[in-house]
Parts: sequence; C-alpha cells; structure tokens
Amino acid sequence: RFSQLDQEQNQSLEYAKSELAERHSLVALLEFFLVMYCKDLLPFTIDEKILRYQHVKYPFDLQQLAEDYLQLSDLEEDIYYSLIDIDFDKLEHATEFFFFPESSEHLLFIIDLSISGNLIHGLAVTDQGLYWKLPLQTSHKVKFTDILKLEIDKACLIINDKYFDINPAFNFRFRRFLQRMALLNYGDTKKRN
Repeated sequence: RFSQLDQEQNQSLEYAKSELAERHSLVALLEFFLVMYCKDLLPFTIDEKILRYQHVKYPFDLQQLAEDYLQLSDLEEDIYYSLIDIDFDKLEHATEFFFFPESSEHLLFIIDLSISGNLIHGLAVTDQGLYWKLPLQTSHKVKFTDILKLEIDKACLIINDKYFDINPAFNFRFRRFLQRMALLNYGDTKKRN
C-alpha cells in the first residue's frame, strides 16, 4: 500500500515538474518573440536584457531581474533597494501605510510614490509579493503565487481586480515582471510541497 502511495506521489511530482517546464518554455518563447520581432508594434520598449533569464536556473539576482525588466533607473521617483538606505521616518510611514512584509521576505525595491517624498504612498516588491498604496486608495498586498489576473486597462494595470498605476510604460513592463515572478514563485512553492 505504501509503495502505491509513493508511486502516485512521484507521478504527481513528475507531472508538476513537466507543467512548470512547459510554463517556463511558453513565457520564454513569448518574451523572445516580443523583444525580437515586435519592437515596432509594442507601445513601450522591452529591454533585450530580459532574454538572459530564459534558460537560467533560479537562484539569480532578483534585484537585477527587476532592473532589467522594469528599467528602474529611468524612473523619476525615489527608489530604495535596501531598508538600511531609507530614512527612519520614511520607513516608519511605509510600514504604517502599506508595507507589511513577513519575516521570510527579502526586499527587492521600494518606490516612493508620495508627492511630498515621505513614503506614505508607494510600491514595495519583495521576493514573494508586492505591496502598494496609491493616493486616495487603501493599501494592497498580493503574493506572486496568488496572482490570478493581470490586465492593462486604459494604460493602468489591474492586478486581481485591484487598480495599480505609476505610468503607462512602467505598468506595461511591470506586467511582464509580475508574470515572471509569479512563475518563479510557483516553481519555488512546488519544490517546498
């Protein structure tokens, strides 16, 4: 009886591995096609650097992945890559208004979206999910493994029916980044189970 259960579990694990490999292949193919053949058709540029992640096995530098996908250096907003770099008052605002990470999460970056630069509005991305608060909105948290719906609506990004907007170019790139991170975290979750 135990050998039958072991065999069924192994078959289930093999199916999950093949499903994950298929998803990785489809994402890689789509990204290659968009970057190489659709440059003139896309509303915003996608850097060719994202192609370096097609066949690289995780773990790799997730902050560099974010930079390559999102072109963060082109943003006008203040960006922080480490909690140590953030002024204490700003960090206190962020953790009071929108950034509520679990102890196992590692920060990739925080973008200050507040007009006054005090980090009461912003976007925080960790290795496991994202947290954001926009003016006149409540704060939101979405784990990458919980992303069910990503769509662009009038240049704004809708994440699981929650409104997100920095600017049209960032939103467009952020959607691709979220798809990649969801795929990485999906595989990581399967390994842990």
